[in-house]
Amino acid sequence: MLDELHPLKRYPFKKNDLLKAYNSADEYLIKETISLNLQNKKILIINDHYGALTKSLQNFNITTYTDSYISSKSIKLNCSGSPLIINDLSEFKGQYDIVVIKIPKNLSFFEDILIHLSSYIHSETQIICGAMIKHLSPASFSLLEKYIGPTKPSLAYKKARL
Repeated sequence: MLDELHPLKRYPFKKNDLLKAYNSADEYLIKETISLNLQNKKILIINDHYGALTKSLQNFNITTYTDSYISSKSIKLNCSGSPLIINDLSEFKGQYDIVVIKIPKNLSFFEDILIHLSSYIHSETQIICGAMIKHLSPASFSLLEKYIGPTKPSLAYKKARL
């Protein structure tokens, strides 16, 4: 699955763009998520920047939430078929079994996501959050504890943490 990340493109497409459309946090989130039993699970992906998470999990029952027009275009560019992309937190539907979150830098936005999300998870929902350590605020863990429940930070992997 991680091999699929190399041909990812950033939107807007620029010829000879040297920037990658994914980072170590994406890789770590993908590795952790695909280690779970994903069959017959309803999966929600939140804050996927260029489609790395969506592309890696597109063969499962996924919904992707992003508030960014650029991210939506990138996801559509990089994923085959028509992934279900929602752009408003009020569009969450039903109960999600697995939630994969790329933690945003803006903590108010992260808190808003968690407040909305708390109505769409059940006691068995597995939530995996990740970010690059340099962008990860210690307050992120407090917000997760407040709105979701106990959290367990991972060891660092290539300057990323879950």
